[in-house]
Amino acid sequence: IDINATDGGAMADFEQEEEEHEYDAVTSLLLNVTIIGCLLLAYYVKKFRMYYLPESAGALIVGIFLGGIARISTDNLVLFEFSPEVFFFVLLPPIIFEAGYSLNWNSFIDNIGAITLYAMAGTIISTFVVGGFSFYAARMGLIRGIDGENPMEALLFGALISAV
Repeated sequence: IDINATDGGAMADFEQEEEEHEYDAVTSLLLNVTIIGCLLLAYYVKKFRMYYLPESAGALIVGIFLGGIARISTDNLVLFEFSPEVFFFVLLPPIIFEAGYSLNWNSFIDNIGAITLYAMAGTIISTFVVGGFSFYAARMGLIRGIDGENPMEALLFGALISAV
């Protein structure tokens, strides 16, 4: 049995794991610096009343800056890849919560009739406009994925798009 052959393989595995650990540590540090930078920026925006710069725009600036640093500093950006799951389950809920939390409740209640009217009427009108254009585009052969004989599929597409 050659002890050096098995020992060399274990050493190579150890070095690879050490490199991955170092990369993960740098990535964690950069992500924490991003979060701290966004929190500090939000604090200073409120403290100095810089209302011309929304917190989301400030966070975007911090992300672009630190993303550029990450792009320059490393070639392996696997942990920085953006997935829809991260957006919908991690990033979107705090955005919605902050929007609801900072909502002026009295103005919302005062305008609830107009908000509801525009939401319902606008969605219905948009459904028929988008659905109608989709149906007639399908009848003319411009769209292949929608049935040009029955408008139901086009109207369902219009409702889906209008609700968003």
